[in-house]
Amino acid sequence: MKRIIGVSPQETAVAPALSVEENLRLMCGVHGLNKEKTAAKIAELASKLGLESVMKKKAGKLSGGWQ
Repeated sequence: MKRIIGVSPQETAVAPALSVEENLRLMCGVHGLNKEKTAAKIAELASKLGLESVMKKKAGKLSGGWQ
């Protein structure tokens, strides 16, 4: 279903107790990526989205925009 429709819920899908990197790992797992693809995708997203400075921060401590 996720290939057919896009969903943008009002609430964030971020796990606040996890770091940004941990949240990305979690989402990669949901999408079935293996360890190698997960590492590559996280590096790609961090670079493309400018997340390097917040990767180790807890998601719940970030502003709504960062979340």
